[in-house]
Amino acid sequence: MNKILKLIAVLSVMTLVFASCEKKEMTETAASDNANGEMQAKADADAPVLKFSSKDLDGKTVTDEIFKNYDITLVNVWATWCPPCKAEIPDLESVYKKYSAKNCNVVALTSDVYLDETDNLDLAKQIMKDSGVTFPVLQSIDQFNAIYAVLPGLPTSFLVDKEGKIIKGSFHTGRLDVKGFEALFDSGLDAVKNSSKI
Repeated sequence: MNKILKLIAVLSVMTLVFASCEKKEMTETAASDNANGEMQAKADADAPVLKFSSKDLDGKTVTDEIFKNYDITLVNVWATWCPPCKAEIPDLESVYKKYSAKNCNVVALTSDVYLDETDNLDLAKQIMKDSGVTFPVLQSIDQFNAIYAVLPGLPTSFLVDKEGKIIKGSFHTGRLDVKGFEALFDSGLDAVKNSSKI
């Protein structure tokens, strides 16, 4: 009888532990989905257009004119202190190489490396070098603060069209893998293709 009671007690504890983990995951997922939904609603309502002149990590000037050469551009907002940001960079580079043949581009905004401040510049360069990054990685400027202010977290990726206008439904906060980035690009390409039919 004691063995049966112990077994029931162990099973009860295991059930509570598994239920708690599942509930926590569901809550975190719901919170992430809610944050993405709120950010998307703001973007869809305002339909902001990105206009800027900044420099990449090597000091080369990059402006919003970069968007005109591509059907869509994925904008990835990251930081040197953010482990999920750094973890997704190799996957983003892999997808960038694949989708560049489909006239897609990637531009990264480094939220903790500001133009004319060298605090994290060397670290950002090293992270990108170690990841084999070939897409433009920009230093932050005051014009990006409006974007940063409304982001629910990092990393965040979204798509813009040739004019730098944010594509509806394209916001994603949280780490993406190869399949996630591919799905984001595919949805953006579909949106651009469908809008050109109107």
